[in-house]
Order: sequence, then structure tokens, then C-alpha cells
Amino acid sequence: MKNILEIKDLVKKFKYFQLGQISLSLEEGSILGIVGPNGAGKTTLIKSILGLVVKDSGTIKVFDKYLDKSGVEIRDRIGFVNNEMIMRGIVSPKSLGKIYGKFYSKWNQKVYDDYLARFDIIPSKSISKLSQGMQMKTSLAFALSHDADLLILDEPTAGLDPIFREEIIDILLEELEDTAKSIIISSHITSDLDKCADYLLVMNKGKILLHGGKDEIIENHRLVKGDKADLNETSQELFVNYRENKYGFEGLTKDLSNLKKTVSSGYVIERPRVEDIMYYYCKK
Repeated sequence: MKNILEIKDLVKKFKYFQLGQISLSLEEGSILGIVGPNGAGKTTLIKSILGLVVKDSGTIKVFDKYLDKSGVEIRDRIGFVNNEMIMRGIVSPKSLGKIYGKFYSKWNQKVYDDYLARFDIIPSKSISKLSQGMQMKTSLAFALSHDADLLILDEPTAGLDPIFREEIIDILLEELEDTAKSIIISSHITSDLDKCADYLLVMNKGKILLHGGKDEIIENHRLVKGDKADLNETSQELFVNYRENKYGFEGLTKDLSNLKKTVSSGYVIERPRVEDIMYYYCKK
């Protein structure tokens, strides 16, 4: 498969924070889920890909073109959804399409109108008077209406009810029926990524802690629950991280075979979720 995104040695420095060095790639027809705690660098990475922040070093290629040289052309092919909702000043969803749709070469007003109807959005109602969930739906409708080859969604399900979150997942999978398209999702709602992500990127403090195929990462790790008495110097070294409570301990390991030799027979083994992977890799 051809790569739709290639990042090499990306660095962005702020006064109290540094992103990088970041290197990663994303294949066409796949979904990358980005997870990490607040301040991990997820949004800075996304804004770097969009050219909304100026990198200090490294290279970013999207659609096999360098962002530095072809930024306008690249952004024409990207659909972006952000929970900051920068379009609040627009009078209505209808005017949003008329004003900003013209900036995209493949803007389709009919598709936009159909999504507004599908999402039960009143076209003439002021966006500032819409709920947070309805504003997010409006942003998503806009992003889906210019035949984007890459969708970048920063917390797209924030403020949405579980039913509509499920519908968004279905819509995103529909988009991938065209295998040349790809999706990047940054989300605190990791259960959404359990359902749809092909690849997983775990970030903390501007660094990549883990990156690879989601299913492979999950299969290579296991949650182990057991008695505190089994937490000794040897067993602790076999955990990515662990936590204790009054009942015992729970930890994430990628060396289950050796861990079994160091703990008693009273342990429980479970398949981790994306949330578990993120928690134990980012836990201090």
C-alpha cells in the first residue's frame, strides 16, 4: 500500500513544551488512532500536519508532496474536524457551506445539505445557538462534503451521545470504502478507537511511546491481576507498568510467559483495551 502521510524527525519547540523527534507513516485506506493524556502533543502533531504551526525541523509529506512546498494543494484534499469549533462566528450552517465551501475545489453542496439533514441540523439556525454536539456534527458535515482524501479528526466525538458516536464510526468506515482515503483520529474516548482504528499511536510529553498495528499491539500485551505478594523485584521488571490497590495489583505486560513463572497460580489474565494500553504506557 502507498503511504498517504510520511513524517520524519519532526520537531516543534515551545517555551515549556517540545514535540519530537516524531517519525511515522500512514498507509492509504487505514485509520490511525492517536491517544495520550492532556498535553501529550496530539493536537500539536495534528496542527503540524495541517501546517497550522510552523515546525522547527524535520519533514512532512502528505500525498507524496512536501507540506512546505505544496501546503495549499495538500489542505484542499484534507477534511478537518476540531473541537475548538473555529466556525462559531458564522451565522448558520447554511452560510458556512456558502462562504467556506468555495475554498475547496471539490466542494459538493448537495452532499453537505444531505449530511445536515441526516444529522438533524437546522440549516438556518445560528451556529452559536447550537449545542456542542450539534456544532461538532456541523463541523463533521462540512469536512465530509469536499471529497477529502485524508480526514483529520481532533476529538470528533466530544459532546456527542453514544448513539451518534456509533453513527460517526459507521460513516468513517463508509468513507474507507474508497481505499485511497485515510483517517487520523485523536480521541480521549478510546472505546471508539477499539472499534475502528487500524493503527495506534500512544503519545506523552511530546514523544511517541508506542506505534504500530492496533490488533498486533493488543495481542502482544496482556493485563494481569493478582495478589500483592507476587509483586517482587523480578515480577515488577516484567510489567510495562502496574498499580496496586487494597485487593491486589493490576499490571500490563508484554512478557506473559516469563511473568507466569514468577507469580502464583491465583492470577487473572485479560486482553487489554486501547484505554489500558494508553494508561499503563503513560502512567508515571
